[in-house]
Amino acid sequence: MNITRIITGIIIAFIVTGLWAANASQARNIDPECGFEDGSEQCHGYLYAKYNQLKSIDQCDDDKDDPEMQINKVFIQGCESYFVRKPSR
Repeated sequence: MNITRIITGIIIAFIVTGLWAANASQARNIDPECGFEDGSEQCHGYLYAKYNQLKSIDQCDDDKDDPEMQINKVFIQGCESYFVRKPSR
């Protein structure tokens, strides 16, 4: 009888933990302006292209030598996504 309660308690703990983890993973704050998680490098890259009105993907790494920019692979992916999503003019 006590073993049954212990096993039931363990199963309930696993279920509660699983539900909590699933909910926590969905709680990301997506920035509507860039479509990526707010404050992420991808979002920064997307907004860099947008705000600087870049004309082509080749310009995404133009400031790579500027230490303040911290341009990395994820930033470049966000910048490149601007050109994929950008509405045609």
